[in-house]
Amino acid sequence: MSTSTPESKIELIRRLQQAAEQRDKVALLAFSAPDIGYHYHFELPSALAMATRHLQAAADPQPLLA
Repeated sequence: MSTSTPESKIELIRRLQQAAEQRDKVALLAFSAPDIGYHYHFELPSALAMATRHLQAAADPQPLLA
């Protein structure tokens, strides 16, 4: 049985919320990157690769539970 304190549970919830917020930001970037790339002429493949890496990292709950 776990001996988690209310404070540690609150901290875990905060970290999960932050990860979800980061994941949502990256997903929005990945969704809108083609339009942004067209208007600002940055390297789209590298931007999408970066967004994908961040999205995968944000979706992995293991670091949050360690």
